[in-house]
Amino acid sequence: MNLENLYHSNMADPEVAKLIKLVKEMQIKQDQLEKENKQLKKRVLELEKRLLQYEGPNSPSSAKPIYKKKSRPDKKPSSNSKKKTRKRKGRKKGHEGSTLVLESDNVVHDYVSHCFNCHEAVELDTQQHIYSYQTVDLPEKISVDISTHHVYEAQCLECDEVTSSGKETLQGTIFGPKLASFLSLLFYKGRVPLRGISAIFSALTELEFSASTIGNSLMTVADQLEEPVEQVTNKVLSSPSVNIDETGYISNITERDVGWIWSFSTPDEVFYRFQESRSGDELVEIWGQDPGGTIAIVDGWRAYNFFPVKQRCWAHILRESHDLAIRRGGVMIAADERISSLFHAINRFKQLRPDSRNSIIWHNALIELEEIIELISSDYREDVLAFATKLVNAKQDLLRAAHTPELPLTNNLAERCLRPLVIHRKIRGFVASERGKQTLTRFATMFETWNLRGDNPYDKLLTILTAGS
Repeated sequence: MNLENLYHSNMADPEVAKLIKLVKEMQIKQDQLEKENKQLKKRVLELEKRLLQYEGPNSPSSAKPIYKKKSRPDKKPSSNSKKKTRKRKGRKKGHEGSTLVLESDNVVHDYVSHCFNCHEAVELDTQQHIYSYQTVDLPEKISVDISTHHVYEAQCLECDEVTSSGKETLQGTIFGPKLASFLSLLFYKGRVPLRGISAIFSALTELEFSASTIGNSLMTVADQLEEPVEQVTNKVLSSPSVNIDETGYISNITERDVGWIWSFSTPDEVFYRFQESRSGDELVEIWGQDPGGTIAIVDGWRAYNFFPVKQRCWAHILRESHDLAIRRGGVMIAADERISSLFHAINRFKQLRPDSRNSIIWHNALIELEEIIELISSDYREDVLAFATKLVNAKQDLLRAAHTPELPLTNNLAERCLRPLVIHRKIRGFVASERGKQTLTRFATMFETWNLRGDNPYDKLLTILTAGS
């Protein structure tokens, strides 16, 4: 008997009729909820697909520590354990210490003029030296050299050619090479906004230049860096191995379009590119259709499949393994310990002298990694099985450094090279124009390359600007 027949057969009983009516209302409500649930699931799938455009497969994020070490509950405190005290700042106990001594421009003798007790005058020959110290200070007034250049031309009496005596030091800006180099240093290394540079310059020199004037000067300097940036780019692209990473950057303040800054680095050079996306098409645009024999040191982002030969970053694998061991426990605890041990074993192998390395390490490492994958695959939980699949897909790329010890095990170099631009992003928030993107990436390329090489950025930039004048 269905609900409708039951309802009509029990019309005489008001209590039964009331319950049947309530059941019908609940059925209608259930149908509505099931419909809403289906719509929400569809929406979640759409959002997850969109999220993949901005979020890589490497989780958890390296920006935050994934766990804190906890004391074992079964471990008893030792009888001689003491309460930890905060470490004292400064030099450690037993360290002799050292004092910075600079070459002095001036020597000042601070003689005693009178007794602080009775105010009697003190003779010079009664005083004795007790200690010395140094101070570093700015001159009373910071001055700039303002030069008016009178340019002449002359016509040759032999060939009738007209020759001029000179040209502007840096075409497009009023600033000379030294001041332009200093302002560039403030902008990129100091990360000072244009209005801040204008305010600092005005306070120190009593000369006022607008933020737009300073901005035009920086773009002029960036123009002079075109050839050096091209040289650095060619060196990186021709390198046998390159560390690559990318980060988002808002490129339009009105529409809030997200662009991507790509970093391509070696131990001695790095260059940057603003690209519209983080897809493999951007790598094709930079490298061409064939990356040649370049070995890419990368994370697990799918765009890097453009490179047939890769070294996967172990730092991402170790972070995810630790996270699963903490959250899921079970087989992941043992697997995490074995993954960490395998990483350290390969790292120790890399540090050996070439004549002391045993080539069988790659075969042994492969067997160990396959056993770890088999152990993790015995778990039934979805995220643990996904991690096992990731290890299967990255198996050859994770162990490439065991076969080629010159390769690094992590992509930390690329992440360190991106960090200055991440800080610029936090301060500035966006890049409003194509000219601004070009200026920022050219400054980043040269300043970070000089940093990797241990060069003085001011001296290097001044040399380029002086040679171009």
